[in-house]
Amino acid sequence: MKIIMLTATLALAAAGAAPQSVNVKKTAVVEKKQGTEIVMAKPGDFYMEWAGADCLTDEPEEVFVTDEAQWKKLWSEKIDAEPPVLDFSKYSAAAVFAGMKNTGGYDVKFAKPAASKVKKILRYKITEPKKSDLVIEMLTRPYRVIAFEKDGLAVSFEKITAAGKNKK
Repeated sequence: MKIIMLTATLALAAAGAAPQSVNVKKTAVVEKKQGTEIVMAKPGDFYMEWAGADCLTDEPEEVFVTDEAQWKKLWSEKIDAEPPVLDFSKYSAAAVFAGMKNTGGYDVKFAKPAASKVKKILRYKITEPKKSDLVIEMLTRPYRVIAFEKDGLAVSFEKITAAGKNKK
């Protein structure tokens, strides 16, 4: 059940275009699922992020990146673009690929990371277009890549599902 949702402006890459940075203006979404509050990410939660509607990955996938070699491989094999510069002595990155979709209107959104003393949980959800939305009728492969400060914690992914049950 959505409690609060403020507007967001996202600059997504057009199908086939090079990935672009995401510009977010005052975004805050709080969801309550089975007694647990999930706060969606807002500006400043991540060092940088990139998103697009087309990549080379047909199947849903989660990728955690800790070094330059993995970063270059991610961008060349999954996104088909030159990787942005990222200092891996300070930052790590994570990518979520939604898989192939029949229309536009899908997106990957990260929640604010949850952390314990030993593990950081990167929670995300795949949003779908509403039945009333006008969307492009073509195959899309939405993705989002985030970069965040290294903190020495192990990282795991958790998908937020519509039914409120999370998948690890």
